[in-house]
Amino acid sequence: MQKKRIQLLISTVFIIIIYSGCAATQGRDSLERYKELKSISVADAAGVNDGAAPGELNEHSTLPDYLVYAALHNPGLEAAFDRWKAVLEKIPQVRSLPDPRFTYAYYIENVETKVGPQRHKIDLSQAFPWFGKLDLRGDIALEEANIQKQTYEKIKLSLFYQVKVAYYDYYFLSRSIRITGENLKLLSYFENVARTQYESGKATNADVIKAQVELGKLEERLLSLRDLREPIMARLNAVLNRPADSQLPWPASIQIYDITLADEEIIRQALENNPDLKAIDVEVEKETKVINLAKKQFYPDMVIGLSYIETGHSSMPGIADSGNDPIMTMFSINLPLWRDKYRAGVREAELRQKSVFKERENQKNILVGVTGGIAAYKTCELVRLLVKEGNKVKVIMTEQAKQFIHPNTFSALTGNPVYDDFTNKEDAMLHISLAKWASKIVIAPATLSTMSKLANGFSDNLLTTTCLASQAPCFIAPAMNKIMWEKSVTQENLVKLKQQGYHIIDPAYGEQACGDVGLGRMSEPEDIYRIIENQHEPLKDLRVLITAGPTQEAIDPVRYISNYSSGKMGYALAAACQRQGAQTILITGPTHIKKPTGCEIVQVITGEEMLNTVLNHIEKVDIFISAAAISDYRPKNSASAKIKKKPSGLTLDLVETIESLQTESV
Repeated sequence: MQKKRIQLLISTVFIIIIYSGCAATQGRDSLERYKELKSISVADAAGVNDGAAPGELNEHSTLPDYLVYAALHNPGLEAAFDRWKAVLEKIPQVRSLPDPRFTYAYYIENVETKVGPQRHKIDLSQAFPWFGKLDLRGDIALEEANIQKQTYEKIKLSLFYQVKVAYYDYYFLSRSIRITGENLKLLSYFENVARTQYESGKATNADVIKAQVELGKLEERLLSLRDLREPIMARLNAVLNRPADSQLPWPASIQIYDITLADEEIIRQALENNPDLKAIDVEVEKETKVINLAKKQFYPDMVIGLSYIETGHSSMPGIADSGNDPIMTMFSINLPLWRDKYRAGVREAELRQKSVFKERENQKNILVGVTGGIAAYKTCELVRLLVKEGNKVKVIMTEQAKQFIHPNTFSALTGNPVYDDFTNKEDAMLHISLAKWASKIVIAPATLSTMSKLANGFSDNLLTTTCLASQAPCFIAPAMNKIMWEKSVTQENLVKLKQQGYHIIDPAYGEQACGDVGLGRMSEPEDIYRIIENQHEPLKDLRVLITAGPTQEAIDPVRYISNYSSGKMGYALAAACQRQGAQTILITGPTHIKKPTGCEIVQVITGEEMLNTVLNHIEKVDIFISAAAISDYRPKNSASAKIKKKPSGLTLDLVETIESLQTESV
């Protein structure tokens, strides 16, 4: 018997070892990858070779030295690196087996058995997840670390971009100061020559004055350029995490790169290497593994263990196995009976994956143009909404727009520099690169001047040049005084813009900055955002019929029965449907408000006319909205001439009108 116990014990231990070995192989790929990534240092992650980092920047430092310095001294980048490494440490945690369970039991009163009294009991067990669970958990943790790594890459690229922009500005300033100084020396020489010739009678006083005026302009420009050194140097020090007043030598030179890639290849590589898009791709892979793990919950986990009981000798003589300590093997599983719970877990994982796919599709590059109007302050909220939903946003401001809002506001909201005509002069191809970068363009507010330029193909600033060079959908949100909006030239330009493919976001009705009340206010940021996200055409290819306004039932040629309906609700519905891309037919009674643009307008007077017009169109439309206030009654007989006053008064015989909505419903 003792031999059998030993064999049983050895068999149980062997099973545990085999099963543990199988479980240990799960997640081996993720563990090996963890060991590789764990050894990466901050310098390695930033792409810095050992010993490449300069102790201090000097006149011999080049742009790569500045990038190395920024990578090793920026606290934001270090924080992102630490977050990545922290998530990485989850891998060995989730792929490990649960801790073994040790249980000790002491019998307060000995339990008498046939073979002897039982005194102590010791249990040792180990839980084992179902095959593949540990592997999936390790892979999921690895994908989470990869997502955090892409966040680090995004911060690194943004930091490097800021360093490069500031470095190039600093270099450009140094060259400008140098060239201006050389021009100043040359002009001083010409001024001396002009003065000498004047003294000798070979030149006029006007020649001397002209040279002196130009000399004064250059001196003033040189002083202005020198004044720019401190703010640009402070900006460069800020991204390098150095004190703002630290001195930086002038850059000696910059490397000129000859880009031979085609535009399509540049765009392809930009999409492939975008950290945000790569993070979403990794998240899709992670959610796929989460789905597989959720499906594994339908299978039981197992517990294997040993139980040992210390037993004394039996008080009865001649009992076989008296005093032998029993050893038992244990095996248990959980019973996954509540299938609805596990099915819900699978659905949850699938929906999360679906949401990630949608987020991947929703990633857009949106270029926002801001022109000179008081409504520019609303554009800040529009930009905030776009950024909040995961869009990449860049802003172009006209010079007039800067008079209403500072560029730093948009720079802080987007995390990108603001582009203007000055930056356009530094980069002659900037309008092309921005036009190709943008997947959508929105101009809010759009002034009458900007709309006129775009309608007639005139480009004299960075915004209009970029719009004309882009094939991306362009949304225009006009903002102007109501009289300017109603001018025929404005309406003609609107027709031209629509014919050229621009999407017009009609202005709202309300009080304007000048105090007037009417159409011309820029639409609210939330409305503009919804239109942009819906591609402006959720009702595209649909025909909508809307009735609006009151009707008039004639008593005689000069009197009629009507009501106080203004028609505003029906007109607003028609304008909204038109903005959403529908082919809108508006049947309207007599009103005194402006007709919505872009709609087919049918004017009627009586309820019978409205009914007949509705019946003529109803078979040709997809949606019918009845917003008209049709008079409930009409005179039984309408006089052909004006009814004269009578001392006895006037009695009208009224009959009920035919309600067009009820007729159509029947």
